[in-house]
Amino acid sequence: MPKTELLYFVTQMRAGWVIHCENLLYGPFSQFREAMIRAVGEAESAASYGFRSAVLVENDIGDFGMEWASDQDAYIGLSTRRPLQIQSSANWLQ
Repeated sequence: MPKTELLYFVTQMRAGWVIHCENLLYGPFSQFREAMIRAVGEAESAASYGFRSAVLVENDIGDFGMEWASDQDAYIGLSTRRPLQIQSSANWLQ
């Protein structure tokens, strides 16, 4: 039986950074780093309960790219057609 997928979308709004997942909204967060820490934390928690989860970040032209996934192999090809124009995932934790 396939695992249920939970995708966490990090987007920038006028009020700040927000996270969308299913019908939930987290935030706003004043900094991208804060939103990413929360999104990855939520995705890791979901993965610990058996869900496949991923965090996708919106770039400045509205495309989404994957920044974190509980199962990297399962999400190959999930990133959108354009690369992100933001910091790499290695930088947002610093």
